[in-house]
Amino acid sequence: MDKKIYQKIAEQLASDNDAARYRPGDRLPAERELAASLGVSRTSLREALLALEFAGRIEIRDRAGVFVLEQDKAARPSVPETDPPGPYEVLEARRLIEGELTYRACLRASVEDLGAIVASSREMAATDVDDLERFM
Repeated sequence: MDKKIYQKIAEQLASDNDAARYRPGDRLPAERELAASLGVSRTSLREALLALEFAGRIEIRDRAGVFVLEQDKAARPSVPETDPPGPYEVLEARRLIEGELTYRACLRASVEDLGAIVASSREMAATDVDDLERFM
């Protein structure tokens, strides 16, 4: 089976790390710049970065950037060869599970807890979720 685009991008970035193009602690170029240099879409790059974060190769820090993590070469996780669920499939599963968990938490919550949940929900609803730079 052919690899997905994000898997190919993740492998390229992992290879760059292995070749010491990026060393542990280095901050990767900005998403826009990195996507342009690799000739890929920012969406595909984001999926690749999530895959590398799941594999323990990088750390994505809010508003700070993407940083290469120290790796033990013998124990280094690789980008999966099989066709595992991608980040969007994982998010879809989270949507299903987290809704049920929220429901059950509300059943057991105090009045104060419910107030905090409602306040958080309102804050989330007022947030521009399309502002990807804010969340990356």
